Amino acid sequence: MASTTAFSTLLSATSTAKVWALIVLMSKQRGWITYKDMCETVGPYEAQAPAKVLNALSPTDNEHALEWRRQCRANLDREREVRARKQTIREGTVIEVAPALTMPSGDKAARFRCIVRDKSLFRWVALTSVGELGPVRLPGGWVTDLDWKIVDKSNK
Repeated sequence: MASTTAFSTLLSATSTAKVWALIVLMSKQRGWITYKDMCETVGPYEAQAPAKVLNALSPTDNEHALEWRRQCRANLDREREVRARKQTIREGTVIEVAPALTMPSGDKAARFRCIVRDKSLFRWVALTSVGELGPVRLPGGWVTDLDWKIVDKSNK
């Protein structure tokens, strides 16, 4: 099974003193480590650079680099908004994810009720057409990787 990691770093051209981003995708599969490096000017698909990197970059007029920087900033804004929304979840809160997730039983569930909320720990039950299933775990990274919304904040 392959795992992929992406990171952005700063590079400085000594002749021009300009700072630009280098994006490196790394993958490990069957004992092999592979990587692909690219400059921000090629318009990489990966756009998860941290604000610290973006703030240190030199100004540019390259359209691909500018678009990549815009996408990175938009992703940072979205991540902040989603993390703030996550902080409002309490026991009893119902969220809805899209698309629906397949449970180990084979049932599909789009709604989940929080049954335990302790700091960053969440426990859920899936609300399906046949009743509650659970407790269940949402996929790692669900806060930022899934499209979700709060549909009921009651404390049932």
